[in-house]
Amino acid sequence: MQVAGAAPGRRIELPPEESHHLARVLRRRPGDEIEVLAESGEAFHAVIEEVIEGAPREGGLRVVIRVADAVAVEPPPLLPWAVAVGLAKGSGTDTAVRLASELGLEAWIPLLCERSVVREAPEGRRERWI
Repeated sequence: MQVAGAAPGRRIELPPEESHHLARVLRRRPGDEIEVLAESGEAFHAVIEEVIEGAPREGGLRVVIRVADAVAVEPPPLLPWAVAVGLAKGSGTDTAVRLASELGLEAWIPLLCERSVVREAPEGRRERWI
């Protein structure tokens, strides 16, 4: 989770949405360790100090954490991968190629399937896909 102003030794009250997610969805309690990200992109260990039940008019559920030491963040290893995409009507193939590219796609293979409606890449798209 991203926390504004995270720095070692700092005590921070989380926003309501984050408090709810941490205490209700993930069922974390005081003493549990978590990792937080500062706006600068640095990662820190943190410990939940308090989970405060409050009335909605008082801000509802609140979680207070204490930021501990910094954590070295390493990017996940990049694995080369390819995907085969059946040609679709309209912009369906463009969308599939764009989304796969955002995930680090190394190559894509256009498929002409037996039940494909499109039999040939529309004009101009073939160059864009390459």
